[in-house]
Order: sequence, then C-alpha cells, then structure tokens
Amino acid sequence: MRRIPERRLHAGRGRAASGRARARPIRAQRGFTLNELIITMVLLAIVAALGAQFVKPAVDSYVDTLRRAELTDFADLLARRMERELRSALPNSIRLSATANGFALEFVPTRGGGLYRALPTAAAGGDVLRFDVADSAFSVLGPVPIHAAGDYLVIANLGENSGSDFYGAGNLNRTALTSSNTATTAYSTDSAPFSIAFTSFRFPVPSPASRFHVATAPVSYVCDTSARTLARHSGYGVAATQPVPPAGATRTDLLAANLSTCTMRYSPGVTSRVGLVSMEMKIADARGESVNLVMQAHVTNEP
Repeated sequence: MRRIPERRLHAGRGRAASGRARARPIRAQRGFTLNELIITMVLLAIVAALGAQFVKPAVDSYVDTLRRAELTDFADLLARRMERELRSALPNSIRLSATANGFALEFVPTRGGGLYRALPTAAAGGDVLRFDVADSAFSVLGPVPIHAAGDYLVIANLGENSGSDFYGAGNLNRTALTSSNTATTAYSTDSAPFSIAFTSFRFPVPSPASRFHVATAPVSYVCDTSARTLARHSGYGVAATQPVPPAGATRTDLLAANLSTCTMRYSPGVTSRVGLVSMEMKIADARGESVNLVMQAHVTNEP
C-alpha cells in the first residue's frame, strides 16, 4: 500500500474545511417594525403619565413652599425695618389717621440725643440751658450725638395740645441746630465741654431727666388697600395737623405691593410712658400666594 505524504493530507483537509465555510448561508439582519415602535412609544407614554400623577403633587408642594418662604422672608424684613425705625421715633410724635382706603402713620425720626447741663458746676460754671429766657447754646453732659446744622433740637416733647409739641399744635419745642458733630466718639466733660448751638429759642418746659433729642423731618407710612400698596413718605414739612397723604414729599419708597388688607393701631400708654404700635397686613405675590404680617413695636414716650 502506498503511503500518502502527511503534508498533502493536511492540505486536503484545509481545502475541504474552506469549502464547507463558503457554503454556510448568511442570515439576514432584522430591526423594529413601525408597529412595534408605535406600541413601544404608547407604552412609554402611559408609564410617564402614570408616573406624573405621583410626581406632580410633590413638585407643586415644593414650589408652593418656596413661594411662601420668599413671602415670609420679605414680610419679616419689612416688619424689622418698620419696627427699628418706629423705636427710634421722637417720644409722643406718633400720629395715626384712618383714610378712605387704609391708614396713615406719621412719626418723627431721631438721629440721637443726650443730656443738657441744667445746673452749673462749682469750678467752671458750664453753659447751662436756660428756660426763663431765649437761649442759643448749652453744654452737653457725656456722649455727644451725631448731628448736622439744620436738624431739629427738641426738648420735652409732650404731644399734641400739651403746651410743648413738636408739630406746633401748642407751644413749639423745637428749633434748628447751627452746630454739627460727625465724630462717633465725641465726649463732653467739665474740663473739655462740647457746646451745642442752635437758633435762639425759648423752650416752653424742661425735660424731667434733662434730655434733648436731635430729630429730622417727619415720616409717614401709608397703606392703601385700593392701590394695594404700602409706601413710606419723607422729605415734607411739619404740619400742625397730620397731612394725609403727606403733601410735598420729596421721596416716596414703595415698601410692598399686592396688599389686600391693612390695619394699624396705636396705644400711647399714658401711664407707663411706653406706647404700642400694631400693624396687621396681608401681602400676596403675583400668583396669588399670600402671607399675613403681624407686627408690634414698643415706642418710648418718656420725654
């Protein structure tokens, strides 16, 4: 028997295997049909709609909470600003009037105050403030308040029809300062007194505690439920009768819009010398979300 070379046998096997590989059929590629794609999209839409029913309330609640928080922060900031300014008001200077559409609250802001010399010292005498005749200067005791020429010097403001009134319903107790001080650390002593000068004036009555106040022009908070606004008016003149609204104001600041309700009250507190200002307002935003603002500020009426 003739033996076939091994290398030829291997070559034959390779050609046979190669032939079988070429004869294998190629399968066709398949994709999604249009119907399958439409059904998939419909199912996804149904799932998304069902999921939105659970997600939407949570999102709406978050948005509402965020809007309420913004309104609350705004109302808190507004209340703090008004309370801080009212606490620095000149004693017995608050006036409140009801208007056709709300309320108007007027007061006199103060820049500072101090003690005037009522009695002379044994050594130097000192510049005593006199009440029996017109005077134009006095020595300050202790810290000197910041003041500017043109500010009002007020002593013993007792309120309307009292005989010592800033607004002038009775005897006036204010005059214009002619001196000034910008140093926050100024301090008056017997050896180095600081003298406050003012337009010659005779004050009607002394202060029980020898106090004086440096005041500016009046300010009014006016809430108008018809215009739905709360505004601050300043830069107008002093009037014996409260101007409602203030005429001739050189500056009007809009503090709040979308004001639906507004109530203001003032109790002067005659016995305790501490008055109470109360405000209740309802403030809304453009989308109708609203918060109720309740503010109370104690004011000192001790002259």
